Amino acid sequence: MGAWVPNKSGDPNTPKGEDFHVGPHIMIVSPHENQKELQSFSHDGSNGMPYVAHLPNGTDLYLVIPFHQADEK
Repeated sequence: MGAWVPNKSGDPNTPKGEDFHVGPHIMIVSPHENQKELQSFSHDGSNGMPYVAHLPNGTDLYLVIPFHQADEK
């Protein structure tokens, strides 16, 4: 079903802070306590590429891999 997430991109056509819909995706959590392997990923999911996020009020990162754009029919 996807989710609505805040836009963190620098795209001038989409103002920062404006929410966008991420379509169906896979979420992967790291079994490691140290999350260095996830910190190098982008936090910007507005371009449809994999990115990292965390739950509200949380700090543990997880990898989000969209498998198609939300606006595709």
